Amino acid sequence: MLFLDTEQELKNRGVEQLEITIEVGKGLQDIREKAEKNLIMKILNDTGFNVYKSAKILGVKRESLYYFIKKFNLVRDKDD
Repeated sequence: MLFLDTEQELKNRGVEQLEITIEVGKGLQDIREKAEKNLIMKILNDTGFNVYKSAKILGVKRESLYYFIKKFNLVRDKDD
């Protein structure tokens, strides 16, 4: 229970856990881009792909979020 309580408390404070699989030696650019892509996609999915809410959560302008959506070719899951 302690682990679940701690995890919920972190989530309430806006802390998210991401899992990234990387190939060592590819460089920091690839790692950073994978982290950005995973975080953006998670937030977009959590908000039902609402760009306004997602941008607010991420602390970026909507225009910047649109840039990342295009850069990473992110699309809404067909299940939504």
